[in-house]
Amino acid sequence: MESLSSESKSIALDILEDILSAIERLEERTKDIHSIDDFTGSSSGMVLLDATCMLLIAIGESLKNLDKTTDGLLLPTYPSIPWKNVKGPAFGDMTFPGRDEYLKK
Repeated sequence: MESLSSESKSIALDILEDILSAIERLEERTKDIHSIDDFTGSSSGMVLLDATCMLLIAIGESLKNLDKTTDGLLLPTYPSIPWKNVKGPAFGDMTFPGRDEYLKK
């Protein structure tokens, strides 16, 4: 990362702070979720599921921006993390318990 400009480093740090903030919000908002029924069993649960999905998408997009900002140099320094999976597929390609029921609503 030594070859990055100070502006790119500053932008990268801002992106990382945004990702951390989103993760903290996810943890706080979903701390009482123990099964898919906690999401799908009520209207408020469905709103929380929508918000959770949006935050996960935002994190994935932020990671894509981070990778671009760092010219692809940062993420490969952590090879044990499956970045392609973390950055996420298109929503229609996602699978998770209860996905089909969620998409029907």
